[in-house]
Amino acid sequence: PNKQGLYQFSSDEAGEYSAVATATDAAGNTSTAEVSISVVDTSDIDAPQIELPAEQLADYITAPTELLGTVDDQLVAGFVRV
Repeated sequence: PNKQGLYQFSSDEAGEYSAVATATDAAGNTSTAEVSISVVDTSDIDAPQIELPAEQLADYITAPTELLGTVDDQLVAGFVRV
């Protein structure tokens, strides 16, 4: 920790990391908290590749419609609903 008791985290690899902190008071009571940390590679300039099967797009879509497809990217952080 630094002089203020704070910790610093850095990583050379993108990904999901967990940090867990436990505090104990003078009476011996403890409490634990966990947080998820997402590290993103800001040098990534490649757009994700999206694939939608052609049969789903054969007709014009005129109303909200669920489409199923795939996304391929090294840094996909979740899914996107359009």
